[in-house]
Amino acid sequence: MRYRTSVLARWRAVLAALLAVMFCTSEAMAQDNAGIFFFGPPPTAAQIAAAAPTAKVSTSRDGAVMQTTLRWADVTLEINVEPDWDRDVQLSGIRGYVSRFPANERNTAGVKSMLANLDRVTTSYGSVISPAYDGEGKAAGVLLKLVAVTGGFFFSHQSFYDASGAWLLGDPSDPRKLGAK
Repeated sequence: MRYRTSVLARWRAVLAALLAVMFCTSEAMAQDNAGIFFFGPPPTAAQIAAAAPTAKVSTSRDGAVMQTTLRWADVTLEINVEPDWDRDVQLSGIRGYVSRFPANERNTAGVKSMLANLDRVTTSYGSVISPAYDGEGKAAGVLLKLVAVTGGFFFSHQSFYDASGAWLLGDPSDPRKLGAK
């Protein structure tokens, strides 16, 4: 029986690995994401739509989650509002992530400012950019407009970006400007 269980466990592991490869090479991986952190009242669906006058806009709800979708011919930006967002857990996670970096990287003026203002974060929205940030900067432009009203910052790729879209801290191979390729 032990042999049969061992073989079954190996096959399950192989199947899991194959599924992971399939999902990691699918369209789902052909996306960028950005966490949007606001220092004041976040924008409404109408304000999000107004920030993208050339996009086709739709809104929907999945339970308590509101989604605003902005579509252009070459890129789609989905912004998700989760009202049950756990602010304390998220901010603790941000502090922990930043603390992993060497002091010379996290002690820059931009990172110090982000951390000094972290407790001002009121809300975080999630966003998915498909197939990826566009070369014209439409998706990134909307994100920047949304944060410009209250201040805030972004987490995209594996890096933090300030309200102007400038890279603050993270993976050194990430773009130095939000939305850049």
